[in-house]
Order: sequence, then structure tokens, then C-alpha cells
Amino acid sequence: MLPKKIRIILIIILILIIGAVLIYFIAAGFFSGSSEKITFGISETEEIPENKIIDYISPDFELPDIEGKKIKLGDYKGKNIILTFWTTWNPAAQDQIAVLERYYQRIKNEKDVLLLTINNQEDKSVVSGFIRRGEYTLPVLLDSNGKVGELYKISALPATYFINQEGRVKEIYIGVLNEEEIKNKVGQLYQK
Repeated sequence: MLPKKIRIILIIILILIIGAVLIYFIAAGFFSGSSEKITFGISETEEIPENKIIDYISPDFELPDIEGKKIKLGDYKGKNIILTFWTTWNPAAQDQIAVLERYYQRIKNEKDVLLLTINNQEDKSVVSGFIRRGEYTLPVLLDSNGKVGELYKISALPATYFINQEGRVKEIYIGVLNEEEIKNKVGQLYQK
């Protein structure tokens, strides 16, 4: 048993560490539950208008899926695409995958819409275990070296890109979307 003076010092140090961690997360907005829509081409100090239209060609890529099959985004031109970047360790990303799985079950047989998820920089065994435990069936691509995430300028997870049939990114959403929000955003892709 440690002397009383040392126990008190250790308790104070522990309280200070916990306090510092809480202050860090609060300052970073971690507990706020807020999500934001972001756009490219706007500086961080510039105010983002609510109706800002994003319209740029989606970068093409080729990645293996969880079974090792190569998937090339350009092969799906002509479909509206939901592309979500995520990780297994991020609680918000875990929530988004659960929502996307439910949405995927509704749209998986539709010919003009495609859902793809991209795991960002995790080992295949970690991702496979997560998918197996959750009994998920949605498509999962592996960006093990993070190159596609860099190409898409991922700054936070989950990040969902809505790409229209012409292969143009129309919206980027950071945070967790519910099924109704996904459905509405996909519906907007059909509007010219």
C-alpha cells in the first residue's frame, strides 16, 4: 500500500489529466454532436453560404473491397453514388455505418444508385472483424495507405460525398446522417 501522501498526489494528477482531456474534447466540439456541410474552394475564414453549390468532378480511384476485388469508381458513372469514409475506432463513424447498412438494405437492388464505404487506413483484419460482428453487408473498400482519403481531402470522419450520375460531387457532409437525410440528399442528385 502506498503512503497516504503519495496516493493523494496520484489522485490529484489523475484528476488534472481527466480535466485536461475533457477540456480538449469540449474545445474541439467533440461532445456537441454537431455536423457540418463543407465545400472545397472556400477558405476557413470565409463564411460558407447555406446554399453553396458544390460541383466538381469526383476524383477517380481503384481500391480493393474487403474480399480483395478491385473496385474502380469511374466504372459506376451513370449512377448516383453515396461515398462514405469511416474508421472502426470512431464512434460517429460506427453509427454512420449502422445507418448506411439499413439504407443499403433498401436500395441495394436499385440500378441507378450505389453506396460505397471506404475504411480509412486500418488493417483489413480489424475492418473484417468489425463488419463480421455487426453483420454488415454493405460494400466496404479498404484505403489502407490513406491515398484516396488524401485525394478527397478528408479532414474528419465520417465524411460522406454525394456524387451525381455525371460523376460530379454535389455535396460533402461531415458527421452522422440519418436515413431520411440520406434519402433526401440522394433525391437532390436527380435534380439538374
